[in-house]
Amino acid sequence: MLDAFVNTFFRGYLWILLAAISGTIYLLKVKNPPLLNRIFVWFLWLTLVVDLSGFYSAIGYYTNYKYFAFANGTKYIQNYWLYNIFKTIAFVFYFYFFIFQLKSRQLRKIMLWVTWIFFFTAWANYYFFTDIFLGYSSFTAIGGTFILLLCIALYLYQILRSDKILDFYRELPFYVAIGTLLWHITITPLFIYNQFAIMHSSEDFVSMYLKILTLMNFIMYGSFTVGFLIVAFSRKYKKTIMNPKPENI
Repeated sequence: MLDAFVNTFFRGYLWILLAAISGTIYLLKVKNPPLLNRIFVWFLWLTLVVDLSGFYSAIGYYTNYKYFAFANGTKYIQNYWLYNIFKTIAFVFYFYFFIFQLKSRQLRKIMLWVTWIFFFTAWANYYFFTDIFLGYSSFTAIGGTFILLLCIALYLYQILRSDKILDFYRELPFYVAIGTLLWHITITPLFIYNQFAIMHSSEDFVSMYLKILTLMNFIMYGSFTVGFLIVAFSRKYKKTIMNPKPENI
């Protein structure tokens, strides 16, 4: 069980923890940060809590259900339900995060409608077609990824057409966009590849998938971490330059 936890820790937990800590430093360094940025930091801590909570299934299995005995022989024996629910919430959060970066009210309105349609359709899919206790939802992963990529594309296009292109590196949403973009365009195709049983039983594929997942978790949460620190300290540096302390005479 210890080996499983260590492998899982370095595959994802560590990078989420570093991003969340960096986000907390950002909140302490930056005066009056945007509300969405503050919520994003709290969301990272929530992500860590949910991921750690999902380890209950492995602890139960490796201890012969000495711990978490309530899950043994029930539909909660696997943690699919937890991650299906959280994945839906996470997608909606990321949609909102990028939608409210958009200046166009019309685009925001359209994308908010798309978000709510996705949310209710995902839950309808859980209720009528997909048993959230037996596996991960393909609809949520694929549909959510397409909408998220659209939100990111609209945000990046807005940056290209504005003065923000001159100092984009001081914008936290830029780092969030790059990290999530790279993660989803890499991991989602592999998820689809495996979900439709093209190589579902291949140990080589599983091994490759876990290595790529580890790398992409590092890249995505590393991007968040770098973004938090650069934005926090570049703003402090900019403030020092604009308001230098008088020299002693």
